[in-house]
Amino acid sequence: MKSIIKFAAIITLFSLATLPNIFSQSTSAETGNIIGKVKLSDFTAGETIQQPDFLVSTKGGIQNAVLTLEGLEGAFREEAIVIDQKDMTYVPRIAVTMMGNEVTFTNSDAVLHNVRAVEGEATLINTVMFNSENPATSDLETPGVIDVKCDVHPGMQAYIVVTDNPFFAKSNEAGLFTIEAIPVGTYKMKAWHEKFGSLEKEVTITAGEKTAVIFEVTRESIDFP
Repeated sequence: MKSIIKFAAIITLFSLATLPNIFSQSTSAETGNIIGKVKLSDFTAGETIQQPDFLVSTKGGIQNAVLTLEGLEGAFREEAIVIDQKDMTYVPRIAVTMMGNEVTFTNSDAVLHNVRAVEGEATLINTVMFNSENPATSDLETPGVIDVKCDVHPGMQAYIVVTDNPFFAKSNEAGLFTIEAIPVGTYKMKAWHEKFGSLEKEVTITAGEKTAVIFEVTRESIDFP
């Protein structure tokens, strides 16, 4: 996991009308929703960046950022993960789930792979992957970021973010995300991405309302040309 880069994350209110219908979610008297975007603020109009570790849309939206909230509890969110070794890549490259779930690795390639998943100094799994008929499974019991590699093909990379509560999301191709049914209160919100590490900001959830949030990064802040 990359070290946390300390720079400002800008949270800005913006018009809900600019977001797609996937964000038109209901709220209750005791909860609220977060809707938002992770973006590259100094992108060139019409430009697209399509690097495996940095996908940016023509409007500057950053894909595969993981959004989490800290300091609250919630019911278990069952969401097992399957990560496939396909065309010499991990699919998906970025996954997120709540602790207590499990991850299953499969190999759809006609070549021998290895999967090695490490969190800090702890190795969760390190095994040879022959084919899709021999999957490898590991329980995800601790919050954190798991680094997944293939020792046979060093260019293969994936990450699994494991949370301790069910309030999380991953930004889509446009950089958009939503987190629903959050209990009212003020929490620390994080945006993690393999390219820029973690951004942190305080957010306040109001009953029955949608809180709109933008996380912005610049090319200079992530040392990107």
